Amino acid sequence: MTEFGGTNRQIHLISLTGKAARTVTVKDWDNLMSLDWAADGKGFFISSNPNGHLSTLLYVDLAGNAHSLWQVKNYQAAWGVPSHNGKYLAISAPSIECNAWTVENF
Repeated sequence: MTEFGGTNRQIHLISLTGKAARTVTVKDWDNLMSLDWAADGKGFFISSNPNGHLSTLLYVDLAGNAHSLWQVKNYQAAWGVPSHNGKYLAISAPSIECNAWTVENF
């Protein structure tokens, strides 16, 4: 269970090949709710929702630098799942609003 307003901001990476474990501390964001690796392995797609009212999908690099990609008014986590080639990102962002979006030619 996630506690809104929580201060969890660390990601613990544990090697399956015997390398040393490491910790990535996400800068300027907390209450991390979801995590998916980027296709290139150089970062993560993470959801943050510090106050429980605005779920923000972030891209976080391995140094902990976070960049906001998408925000939705909701208490649930937004998810970002990259395609295998890294060219596309599927965003699951539950919303309490009823809008339809379409993007063409990008």
